[in-house]
Amino acid sequence: MKTLKHLTVMITFILCCHFNKSFSQDAAYKADSINALIKLEAEYENNEEVKSLFVELANVYEYEGEWNKYEETVQRMLSFANEKDDLEFKAECFNKLGISNCLRGKNELALEYFSKALQINEELQDSISISNSFENLGLVYKDLSDYDKAIIHQMKSVKIREKINHPRLVNNYSALAAVYQKLQDTINHFQYLNKAKIVISKNDKPDNFQMAIIHNEIAGYYNTLNDMDSALDNYKLVAYYSEKGNWKRGMAVGYGNMAEVYNVYGEVEKAIELHRKVLGISIEIDDCMGIAEEYIYLSNLYNEMGKVDSALILAKKSLQKADECGLGHEKLSAYEFISKIYESINKPALALEYYKKYHALNDSIFNLEKQNTVTEIETKYETEKKEQQIDLLSAENKIKNQRIRLGIAVISVLLLLVIMIFFLMRMRKKNAQMAQDDLRQKLFRSQMNPHFIFNALGSIQNYMYKNETKQAAQFLGNFASLSRSILKYSAENTIDLTSEIEMLKNYIELEKMRMPDVFDYEIIIDYDLEMDFIQIAPMMIQPFVENAIKHGFCDKKEDGKLKIELIDKKDLLEVTITDNGIGINNSQRQNLKHESMSTKIFYDRMKYLKKKNRHIPDIEIKDISTNVTSGTKVVLYLPILN
Repeated sequence: MKTLKHLTVMITFILCCHFNKSFSQDAAYKADSINALIKLEAEYENNEEVKSLFVELANVYEYEGEWNKYEETVQRMLSFANEKDDLEFKAECFNKLGISNCLRGKNELALEYFSKALQINEELQDSISISNSFENLGLVYKDLSDYDKAIIHQMKSVKIREKINHPRLVNNYSALAAVYQKLQDTINHFQYLNKAKIVISKNDKPDNFQMAIIHNEIAGYYNTLNDMDSALDNYKLVAYYSEKGNWKRGMAVGYGNMAEVYNVYGEVEKAIELHRKVLGISIEIDDCMGIAEEYIYLSNLYNEMGKVDSALILAKKSLQKADECGLGHEKLSAYEFISKIYESINKPALALEYYKKYHALNDSIFNLEKQNTVTEIETKYETEKKEQQIDLLSAENKIKNQRIRLGIAVISVLLLLVIMIFFLMRMRKKNAQMAQDDLRQKLFRSQMNPHFIFNALGSIQNYMYKNETKQAAQFLGNFASLSRSILKYSAENTIDLTSEIEMLKNYIELEKMRMPDVFDYEIIIDYDLEMDFIQIAPMMIQPFVENAIKHGFCDKKEDGKLKIELIDKKDLLEVTITDNGIGINNSQRQNLKHESMSTKIFYDRMKYLKKKNRHIPDIEIKDISTNVTSGTKVVLYLPILN
């Protein structure tokens, strides 16, 4: 499967560009205009304006994919930086040259330019730019399959960024997850993937590119577990967020990985269609690695279809491209596949020749020394980090001791106040926790009340009397699953939205089995909702679904309709529950003395939640009955708690 290339702050805008092959007339006119302005501003020695215009001109050529003109412009920028002895601008020029070469697969040149940028940034002692340079170098080393150096440089970037909680830590963690995935180190792969998810979850509005990157890594993790359905769902989100941000490279990754999943499903024609689409995008943006990968993917698919000649041509195209760009893993795949093709058409000499090349390259990439070096690097980094923390604590203790000697009386008073506040807050927290625990237990009892259990067991007994053992087993399985879920989440403060919906579906399916043919239901979920990342209070929706079924459909024999809609409202989740039952007004007249235990607990819990989230609107319960139809509509708002 493909992995996204994670580049630094200075590279991000490149990745979201649409690189056209022809230089448009508008772009040519704009470039001429900027060149004229550069000449004019240079005469007046407006150096900052000249620098800004140079960067704008480079961006024009970059957007159009005119890399030769782009590099000519950056070389002019470099001459200007040398003339003015502007080290900061010089580092930016080297970084831009590293970017253009990296994106075109010229990794050795990219290393040279990124190293020069790093040297200047270290001379300027610019820690943020230094961390960017380390990240860039780590990405190039990963593409060259030099995984120990890739980890070293990413760790150096992490070391700087963790001190200031830099938002681009997500790039480092995602890159490290990708390296460990290549090394088939599942533990570290998941560890860094989880770190990346935590950083993104703290961002109120993560951008489309970050969402595409993290969903690609999540899909890769599901892929290692052979959960292809979940992997495909996440790859579709990669394509969705990439299209949303007009990110061609991300679109190529999403479509390419979707194609691989369809291939696993046996839908070869669909896989070929998607891979051809990705090959077109890769050629369009001059993505050397993407082109090499797509040729080998298509080669595999044509070979599966028995088109050996086409498969061999495509595999050799992949090898040629990988060799041009110095791509270790892609060369490895091409060598191995070409060897297998020659073996299949009974050409053993050629098969052996390519197998030897494959074996030699494989040994150089995955030898035991590299694996040991990676472990040593990780250990060394963690040790240095702990030593720095110890040194920092020691320095702080010395300062504290000096201050204690100067103001012992003031500190004693403050300490006493802190202790008093601490115990008061602890008591309040304990009381609140006890009240919350009591609500949870009430909720649990209301969910598992004897009436519900009696009905469930009666339904099972009824199936058994009718000799319908299959239905009885299914009902019992659903009942057991719901019981486990309620037991698990009744003790939790929050639940992710995916689990809440699954538990709700389980409950509704039980009621449908108990009341066959009485009603149908649908759950509509806003496409923009990130269900795995959203946390809400558990079991807040179920009481109103229960009321709709037990009271709304009590007189119905068929044609009952239950609809549940979930919509993202920034910090709130809007839940709308609509049924075509007898209507809330008729229901209340028939049950004058009845008060639903679970509904009462809902209001108690909501009262508690509103103390912390005062912006929660009140629940709306409306009878939507007319002369022709009847029903009830409930709209409630749940705070998003993560």
